Amino acid sequence: MCTSETLAPAGASFNPKKTEINYSGFKVKKLNVNDKCIILINKSEIGHIKIKEIKILNKEMRTYNLSEVERNNNFFANKILVHNKYVKSKK
Repeated sequence: MCTSETLAPAGASFNPKKTEINYSGFKVKKLNVNDKCIILINKSEIGHIKIKEIKILNKEMRTYNLSEVERNNNFFANKILVHNKYVKSKK
């Protein structure tokens, strides 16, 4: 989970306004250079790293939103702690 200045559970997004619109008011802070991310070092140890740079890729990429993550919606993806916010369709 990437956080601003501290390792707080609030989390952060590259585009907080879009996150709030897409996920029914889910508020997060803006992700910035020098923010910290929790990383998985090995099966029993975690640490943190600072973001050195943020690149904007001008291409479409497939992303996934998991419908169910056990217990708390947090998990490691590519050794970085992330949060999965799942919103059920109104259909």
